[in-house]
Amino acid sequence: MSLLTVQQKRRLDKQFEHIRLLDPSAVVPEKERYRLTVKDVKVGGVLKLDEHHFEVTSIGSYTEMTDESYRKPTAWQWSELKLFCLETGEVKFLEWEEDDEIEISTTVKKVTFQDLKDDLDDPIDEDDLEDMVDKEESITYAGATYAYADDYPVVFQRDVDDPTSEKLNVYCYDFKRDETESLTIEEWQSGGDKEAYDIFISRSVDPDSIEVLVKGE
Repeated sequence: MSLLTVQQKRRLDKQFEHIRLLDPSAVVPEKERYRLTVKDVKVGGVLKLDEHHFEVTSIGSYTEMTDESYRKPTAWQWSELKLFCLETGEVKFLEWEEDDEIEISTTVKKVTFQDLKDDLDDPIDEDDLEDMVDKEESITYAGATYAYADDYPVVFQRDVDDPTSEKLNVYCYDFKRDETESLTIEEWQSGGDKEAYDIFISRSVDPDSIEVLVKGE
């Protein structure tokens, strides 16, 4: 019989903690859930996605800015939900925005520059980004090609419900494999000599595939 590792025990403890804190009386009756969308979910809410149940642990927001001075916002804004899977302990992120209708995407995998190559199958790093954007070059990952789509500055606010919460400047680079899958590089402006980077693969999600079980706060 194999023993659980310390990491596995901690993950299980965290899962049980989240489950114990759920209030059964807050569960939305099944016949009423069709009225709710991801827009209705707050921190502490629970939603079902891909046959798994996720608790919303935080909600942040992105606001696109007009330029890299990060002083003037555009009208474009979207939300980011940090999700904790109650079955697996996995943490993932879900972003949604609304134009004529709700558009949703969720992270599939986090990657690094070491996983990426350019059109010529050469390795790339952060120093190559500006040149690649100027030439609108593609990025390859795991044999798949992601074509340049857009780049833009945004301000990320950690807590959408708290105007005083931390705000960070981020520069985003979007590359698309197709209409459903994309690769995003986020360059976080720390104010120091070197920026931090988050790189992830995401896929689009049908809004009707998400079931809201608990609305949250």
